[in-house]
Amino acid sequence: MAAPVLRPMEQGGSAKIKKSSSTAPEVPNSARPVLGIVGVTAFYPMTVVRTLAQVGYEPQPATIGPSLWTRTPGRYYPNLLSYANFLRKREGFTVLFTGLTPRIVSSLTSTAIEDAISAKIRAAIPDRSGDGDKSVRAKGLASTMYDMTVACAAKTVGVAVTQPLQVVMVRMICSIASEDQVYSGFFSTIKEIYQTEGFSGFFSGLVPRMVAEAGTIALSGTTMYLLYRIMESLGLNEEALESGSNYTSLVQLYMISLVYPLQLASVVTSASCRRLKLNIPDCSTWRGVYHQLTVMGQQYRGQNMFYRKAY
Repeated sequence: MAAPVLRPMEQGGSAKIKKSSSTAPEVPNSARPVLGIVGVTAFYPMTVVRTLAQVGYEPQPATIGPSLWTRTPGRYYPNLLSYANFLRKREGFTVLFTGLTPRIVSSLTSTAIEDAISAKIRAAIPDRSGDGDKSVRAKGLASTMYDMTVACAAKTVGVAVTQPLQVVMVRMICSIASEDQVYSGFFSTIKEIYQTEGFSGFFSGLVPRMVAEAGTIALSGTTMYLLYRIMESLGLNEEALESGSNYTSLVQLYMISLVYPLQLASVVTSASCRRLKLNIPDCSTWRGVYHQLTVMGQQYRGQNMFYRKAY
């Protein structure tokens, strides 16, 4: 008996089924806030210990150990995991979630504002380059600049609105390192900042944080655009061009590290107040803080999770 001849539709049927089965389901919009809260809460202990390290609070002494690359001996603080475990044993497990409330509210508020601002800008000033529906790698310079401008504008507004919550969170975290517990509660922290520093106190460190966030978006978008253009000029095939998107996260991580001194200046400026006895520069402006950290060679303090150099 002769073997049956497959029709073209039947021959491609298995491939189509396989392709459709590998498509990941989209997360519904209603679930995004819940996932955001879970993500923020899960990683929040690292936010606490990193913030404490950024303001110079080191409860554990430095030890002699080899460097990561050259293996030359130097003085290093324990890694942030050991830092978190030390605080848990000394203060209790709940200390690792100090300031979680303003952090969650800030995250949800920032996401909602950025989405709303981005939608309004795109509706009022649409992309007229004709590349709006294309993939990121296929977009031209005009469309890429448009996307970066919209993202920067939305991020800037989101940062400005949520900066008071950022300041409250930083002060609450820094109360762990201070004997004065005036910043131990959410509402008491708001009251103390308003009474002692006025309304402007809620926006301490706003400018460097805003510049760092917008700078990360602009630098990452520009770098990825140039990367795609270089790959095209080399005559790479379609599969190689598509693989370029795998470098997006690496590029963003590098740009975040590049603007980290500004993020550090923002945190330190937010924590600057007379009630907290911390190892931070005594400056009235973020520029002074940034300058002092640079002079002391501590502009990357608190960046690394491991191999934390003692200054």
